[in-house]
Amino acid sequence: MRTDEDGRFSRAMTRFLEQQCVIGAQYSIADEHLFARFKAFWIQAPERFDHRALLGQFRVEFVERGFHAEPGGKWPHWLGLTTREQDNQRHREERKMQQADRNENGREQVLTTTEGAEQAAVHTPETQKRRGKVVGCLLQVLVLQLTLFGLLAWFVHVHPILPLDVAITRSFQQNQAPWLRITMLAISYPGSSLLLPVLILLAVGAFWAVGDRLEAVFVGGLSTVSLLLNLLLKVQDGRPRPTANLVHIVQAALGYSFPSGHVMAYIAYWGLLFAFGVILFEGRHWWRTALLITSAAFVVLIGPSRIYLGDHWASDVLGAYLIGEALLGLAVGVYLPLKERGVLETPEARARMKKQKALRSFPTKGGF
Repeated sequence: MRTDEDGRFSRAMTRFLEQQCVIGAQYSIADEHLFARFKAFWIQAPERFDHRALLGQFRVEFVERGFHAEPGGKWPHWLGLTTREQDNQRHREERKMQQADRNENGREQVLTTTEGAEQAAVHTPETQKRRGKVVGCLLQVLVLQLTLFGLLAWFVHVHPILPLDVAITRSFQQNQAPWLRITMLAISYPGSSLLLPVLILLAVGAFWAVGDRLEAVFVGGLSTVSLLLNLLLKVQDGRPRPTANLVHIVQAALGYSFPSGHVMAYIAYWGLLFAFGVILFEGRHWWRTALLITSAAFVVLIGPSRIYLGDHWASDVLGAYLIGEALLGLAVGVYLPLKERGVLETPEARARMKKQKALRSFPTKGGF
């Protein structure tokens, strides 16, 4: 049976636990910290006395009350016990985590609502009507281009040598300045070497690596279709290339002349990159501006370059622009609906498109 001193000590311990501690808490408190707090409480208690071996009796009381200490170390931790300040801090941290979870869920709900609104905006009658008009206009332009190309192909097949072509080429070649000659050779060089196929493969690999699988397929597919179509048209038309007795041949080329393979290849590659720069990206960024200017420059300058070098007639270049742009327009017309439906889209690419402000979101709100 306890002495009177032990009874008063036990009552003081009970008041201490009720006032300053939380029993059954998830966290534990070190023996050193808890004893220091009890000692300060014990000195102020009305039943205070000089108890022998205060720390030893303190630990005995905790064991008798059913608490357990983690083994090891000079100052063990009492399991299932902590101070009210620590417990309040734990609750504050839990409330912060719960609030953060609610905020995150709210943001996800807002994103879901926004995506739903975008989806709904895409399918509104006004948007569908506007898209119908745009598609109708593009189809009319496409039919016009194909009609003009067909007429031009028939005409140059019947009249392989046109006085107007000869006059245009001679006019282009009047200026034989070294800088102009070097510029025209540099513009045509990628299409006359393995550089353009390498660039196409690099673009396909880059798009595929970042998760833009649809773009990779279109870059490789459009260039391949353009090449095959050009070979077929050249064989069908059979127009000979310019000769040295009519114009100056700076760079000799083999094969038939109509339509220009360089022009069609550049439209398929550089023209598609230009379209991707407009469709996928938004905002004023130097890299976007550089992409648009570079790709547009190659598409615009390749035609005059082929005429200047004496590799093609002006009608060859015109025919290539007509059929190349028609093919590019058809490709973009197929690409956009597939992009909005998320065809071949990876989760990484989708997350990046939502996160980065420079990327345009799909489906669009009616821009396309």
